Order: sequence, then C-alpha cells, then structure tokens
Amino acid sequence: MTLLLLGELLIGAVLGLIISTTGVGGGVLVLPVLVYLFGMDALAAVATANLLSMLMKISSTGMHFRLGNIPVKRSLMILAVMLPSTLIASYGITYLAAVPAWHNYVQIGINSLIVLAIALSLFIFCTRLFRLKNWLRNSLKNNRPASLALLFPAPARVSLSALPALAAAW
Repeated sequence: MTLLLLGELLIGAVLGLIISTTGVGGGVLVLPVLVYLFGMDALAAVATANLLSMLMKISSTGMHFRLGNIPVKRSLMILAVMLPSTLIASYGITYLAAVPAWHNYVQIGINSLIVLAIALSLFIFCTRLFRLKNWLRNSLKNNRPASLALLFPAPARVSLSALPALAAAW
C-alpha cells in the first residue's frame, strides 16, 4: 500500500512539473494516467483532470501574467469562443453519461478522444522537431544566417544564441 502511494505521488510530481512548465497535460498526460494506469472511470477522470489542471495552472498563469507573456486581448477573444462550447460539451457529456443506455458510449467516446489527442500531439511535436532538424542542417550546411522565428510562434521563439547547442545535439 505504501509503495503504491509513493508511486502515485511520484507520478503526480512528474505530471505537475510537466504541466506547470509546458502548459500541456490536462488531457494529453493526466487523462491516460487516470484512466489506464489508475483504472478510473473515463468521465470521472475527465472531471478530475480538469480540476487538477485548473489548480496546477493557476500559479503558472499568474507568473506568466506578471511577466507579460499573455496577450490579454487575443486570450479574451479565444475564451469568448471556447467558453460556450466547453459549457455545452460538459453539460452534454454529463447528461448523456447519466442515461444508463448511453454511459458506455460516452466512455468509448472519451477514450477515443484521449487516444486522438495523444496522437495529434505527437504528430505536431514530431513535425516541428523534424522541421527544426532539417532547417538547422540546411542553414548550417549553406552557411546562411537564419532566424528561428520562422519556425516558432511568438511565445515559443528560440534565441539565436541557442543555435550552437541545438546544432550540436544533431
């Protein structure tokens, strides 16, 4: 029992570190852990992941806000679109899961979305990684000065001082 608790605490610490530093994790990391590792019901895992994600991101959001990293106007516009759809989805899923005939379908749907989110995240990550690798190789081979700003959106830009370290990694 103690070993199981230590394992859960270790997993929680690692997930907390990843989520607070990257902003990724509520759906992509926490849900599979809760469902597949801890055997939690998919609907309960979604609710738990939402709560955990919200609580973990409060401090990160506060820090980013103080540093001026959050484009407030753009964020409010995105929130205006996301909030109604989130409310509709939350109430719809909760309502459907409460109907015994639909409960299993909701579970299958949530599990399918978990797998889809993981696959999409991996695809985007690998695409960016290989594009960066090829771009670095070509720019170093041709001795062209280049800007990494072309590869990354504004919040994730890498400074040119990191080029030697990135090039050495490949």
